[in-house]
Amino acid sequence: MSDSRSHSAVSPRHLTTAGFDVDAGKIRELAGANDNPGIAFIDDPDEIRSADFIIIAVPTPVTKSNDPYLSYIDSAARTTGTAAAPSVMCNG
Repeated sequence: MSDSRSHSAVSPRHLTTAGFDVDAGKIRELAGANDNPGIAFIDDPDEIRSADFIIIAVPTPVTKSNDPYLSYIDSAARTTGTAAAPSVMCNG
């Protein structure tokens, strides 16, 4: 027996996924190859404000001494942290 109250309050069917990048050319390329209406590709950080959730996925190269080079993570966190709504959940 299925009870609709047992389902998550946030259904994936009601969320849009957005991919953000500062590279407008990369966004145009991804958007041009996209046939899924539930995915939007954006290069305007102000559009991040409409997100309910943010997942930061950026490369983390290592230095010659094998220490993580965190500038990409720092930059992504600053951009999303500045643009995100106060109530947003962020995981990165």
